[in-house]
Amino acid sequence: MFSGSSADKARKLSVLVGTDVTVSCLFNKLSKLVDWSTLTIEWNMVDKHAEKNIVYTFEDGSVHVYRDGSVVDKMGLLQSNASLQLHNVTVGDEGLYTCRIITPVVYTETTSLEVLARPSLSLPERAAVTEGEEKTIQCDITGFYPEKLDVTWYFQNGSRTVHAGVSHLSRVCTEMAVHNSDGTYSIRSGITLHSSAVKDGEMCIICQVEHRTYTRPHNRSVILTVQAPSQPLYNAVTLIAVTSAISLLLVTSVIGGTLLLYMYFCKAPPSVSEISQSGIIYAQVASELKCTIQGARQREIRVKWFKLRSGADSVVESESIPLMVSEDLSEEACLHSDGKHHTSVLTVCLAVTEDLNKYQCVVLCRGKTFIRETTVRVKGE
Repeated sequence: MFSGSSADKARKLSVLVGTDVTVSCLFNKLSKLVDWSTLTIEWNMVDKHAEKNIVYTFEDGSVHVYRDGSVVDKMGLLQSNASLQLHNVTVGDEGLYTCRIITPVVYTETTSLEVLARPSLSLPERAAVTEGEEKTIQCDITGFYPEKLDVTWYFQNGSRTVHAGVSHLSRVCTEMAVHNSDGTYSIRSGITLHSSAVKDGEMCIICQVEHRTYTRPHNRSVILTVQAPSQPLYNAVTLIAVTSAISLLLVTSVIGGTLLLYMYFCKAPPSVSEISQSGIIYAQVASELKCTIQGARQREIRVKWFKLRSGADSVVESESIPLMVSEDLSEEACLHSDGKHHTSVLTVCLAVTEDLNKYQCVVLCRGKTFIRETTVRVKGE
């Protein structure tokens, strides 16, 4: 390198989050009798938002560190090496780095630093579905960067692998990525399938992730088995206990009957939330409408989604009366449950012309119908 020169093209450097990296900067060697007061070093960084940040300076023999953990080896300067060492790299360190050396001749060099974070996958090793029922398996993918990531589900029987989307007995629901406080992203994807989809009582289900940090798709799998419905087991002790319980009920039939009737008629109805939206809904961007049900078991509820006609009557008195709607979207929704809270999620991708359309969530539970309705505003990009 010659005095007064600068790098014609920025170098590119990639590094994983949490590791250390050295951004190179080499210049003309100094004479043995160095006067540090004549040497100036400036390290600047332009981030992905085009904002300029000072990282490190050396001037008049004094060091100023603006990014914690950044170091330039002072003895290395005698070997024309002003490389910048960054410890414990974060997503915020991504950007275009420029070193400016004044000896007093000016020299500059630029390096593009790309920061990557490899996803972490969480999936149970084994799961069971009760015969005749459905089971939802969730794949949690956390701490990845950049945001672009693809999730695909597969079924594997022996040596045969089939895409989960080809089966009418299963459905996949993948949420939008969430931005974490450290700059990385997280996402959840779930697959719901009926027990009849599991052949020979056991099936291997694969969650496959493709990301910039993987040279090839990364897989995690779960073994799903079918279990029979729980049946009461009777033995001599149980028979004696049942006989005693029946005798006690006969003696206290009036009091017991009154208590049972009270408990039946005063059972609290389930709670159904209003329809919530995932922030501002932009045209041609996938968004979610959510409705949460509490106070009921999952097998007691059934959720339907409708897109209403303009001016349609949205009052529904019972399940037998047809809804005045233009489209039934129930098949496009998926239900997430943690045992106490059941959230029905409808993913929509709307055009500007669909502004002010009404959507209706209808929850059927214990012979009762609960209706929640919302008007969706669509904003152009």
